[in-house]
Amino acid sequence: REMKRHLSTMAACRVLYVVLVLAVAASEPSFRIDHESDVFLLDGEPFQYAAGEVLYSRIPRSHWRPLMRLIHDGGLNAIQVYVPWNFHEVRAAGNRHEYDFTGDKDLVHFIEAAGEEGLFVLLRPGPYICAEWDYGGLPSRLLTVPDIRIRSSDKRYMDEVREWFEELLPRVKPLLYVNGGPILMVQIENEYGSYSECDKDYLKTLEDLLRSHLGDDVVLYTTDGPDERMLKCGSTPTSFTTIDFGPSKTNVEELHQLWRRFQPTGPFVNSELYAGWFDHWGEEHHRVDSKDLMKMVKTLWNDYGASISFYMMHGGTNFDAWNGANIRQGVYQPTTTSYDYDAPISEAGRPREKWLLLQEFLVPNERVTPVWRKSGEYGTVTFEQAAHLTDALNASSIRSLKGDTPMTLEAAIEELGLPQTSPPVSLVAYRHTITQGLVKDKTEYVLHLCGLHDRAHVYVDGVMQGIASRQMSAPSHWEKSDQCGGGPDSVAINVTIPTPTTEGVSSPPELLVVVESLGRINYVNWRFVTSEDSNPMLTDLKGITGSVYLDQQPLTGAGSWATSPLPLTLEFLTSSLKYHKPSHQDRQGKVGPLSLFKGSVSLPGKYPRVKGRLPDTFLDMSENGWSKGVAFINGFSLGRYWNEAGPQKRLYVPGSLLHIDDTNELILLDTDGPSCEQPPCSFQVRLISEPIEQDAAGKIKAGEWIPGQQELSLRGAGEGEDQQLVKEQALV
Repeated sequence: REMKRHLSTMAACRVLYVVLVLAVAASEPSFRIDHESDVFLLDGEPFQYAAGEVLYSRIPRSHWRPLMRLIHDGGLNAIQVYVPWNFHEVRAAGNRHEYDFTGDKDLVHFIEAAGEEGLFVLLRPGPYICAEWDYGGLPSRLLTVPDIRIRSSDKRYMDEVREWFEELLPRVKPLLYVNGGPILMVQIENEYGSYSECDKDYLKTLEDLLRSHLGDDVVLYTTDGPDERMLKCGSTPTSFTTIDFGPSKTNVEELHQLWRRFQPTGPFVNSELYAGWFDHWGEEHHRVDSKDLMKMVKTLWNDYGASISFYMMHGGTNFDAWNGANIRQGVYQPTTTSYDYDAPISEAGRPREKWLLLQEFLVPNERVTPVWRKSGEYGTVTFEQAAHLTDALNASSIRSLKGDTPMTLEAAIEELGLPQTSPPVSLVAYRHTITQGLVKDKTEYVLHLCGLHDRAHVYVDGVMQGIASRQMSAPSHWEKSDQCGGGPDSVAINVTIPTPTTEGVSSPPELLVVVESLGRINYVNWRFVTSEDSNPMLTDLKGITGSVYLDQQPLTGAGSWATSPLPLTLEFLTSSLKYHKPSHQDRQGKVGPLSLFKGSVSLPGKYPRVKGRLPDTFLDMSENGWSKGVAFINGFSLGRYWNEAGPQKRLYVPGSLLHIDDTNELILLDTDGPSCEQPPCSFQVRLISEPIEQDAAGKIKAGEWIPGQQELSLRGAGEGEDQQLVKEQALV
């Protein structure tokens, strides 16, 4: 009897233990794929997500939460986000690699904030991200490794990836949904099927790395375009395959069947439903029709039960010259500073018609009044001081390397051990003394720059000779150089060199070439890579990447070239330059090309503020002859402007960069020099409340809001302020 009682007690304990285990398991968060029912299961319940792509590196930290609230209020329940490796990497002394996750780079805070605002997260850690970001998010120093094969099993590349992942992944592991955070899934690489390598061992290694750091419970996925080769090369048998396409692809069933060949079970997912498109300098502003977008959304959501991520939901801005570039048939295509993307939420953080239509469709019974950021108009800034960039080449902060030939920008930065600055170094100066033996009894020569990446200003003895550039979509200064082989990245430019017999000439002529990087190539489709040596992503070093010739004579000599990277830091802009009152009297001198202009504006406390911050504004570069250059506000790089190229004419200025009751310093580096047809000229810009767009033909088009642009701007709400958005005024 005692034995029976004992056995009965043990059986009851076992039952109780099983019940407790099941109860604990049921209470633990879970996210998985039900391959029998073809659905996601969130805590055991069928789940469908509508996500929006945002990139924190294009958005000031102060604007993260208002943006997330607007995304959530628009009916979305998730965001998808890339992690740019090169945005976080900082080069320390001795070329050790350290990483910055503070301030605007605080990825953990960004993800935590998304969860607190009711949004799940789909994380895309790369290591390659594309995203029209400089070099696709990869550190540009990798270009200096001889014959390295990025995005492959190349051991040298994978050693770098392992170091990066060992820093990144432990930070995000506690943020996985299974660990109580908002991250549902993690992507392997990015559209790898579009790349030329098709290295399955590489994908397997990345997958193993992710699982070793994040655990076996995490859902890993891949994303590739609607093409058999892309899906074949970009997918793995042990991760979840998703596809991407935009509203222009009208035969959804055909794409669904194609995707099913690589993912036979599980829910249909479009990981990049293109809500708009990006712009290159020299092109018209791109738009995607709201009706076409919504037709695709309804088909995917209702007919296929698909989960969707809109690329982009909010594009943001390529501050600090972080923009990338494309290349097509040798023509280089740099991306604009604005990454507005014609997204449902504009660059300035305002809801467009697409946002309203998405909200109406996704949450018809839970619609809330949208809240968006204010914009302000702060008047005119007059530039009372000017300087010339070349005057600072001998400053103590500028370090140079001597060599027989020019060094690339990346090689010089590595050799000098320079830290990663903000903004990244995008200018490099080359100085060379032309030996008298090369200068004959003539004065006119042809200078050949082989492998020019991307745009150069050429001087001889301080006299501007002209601008040279590789062949590009934007207005280019490209003349074919047969001496360099006639490629699209080599150029010939006519120069005038005084002869030794010229009166007043007593020393050999000095050649100065200042080269600007306009963004490293971030994407190359496999169709345009015809051989192992023809992938432009492996060769897009910046500066002068080949030889230099004067007519047919090579310009070489022991230590005859000085290569000087020019970091446009606040210290350099304010301390290394000698400013003076600007004048147009000498167009080849102090206020010609490569000129800097400094001005200031005070913003007294009378301006309305939201949580202590001034409203956002726009720097209007379309007036007063400003040409092409970079703008800085209080030492922060707003990015490039390029009026001749378009379509962008105004630069977005977040209010968080502005000082209240204090002086705000504005500096322009106008690389081509402002034009002045009828002196006296006005060295001024305006800080205004509305953006405008301009196509490549020069036709001014209405900006964000019509009609009633000004009224709607002033009625824009700040955090916590309820304002009614009138749908009729939100039509673009």
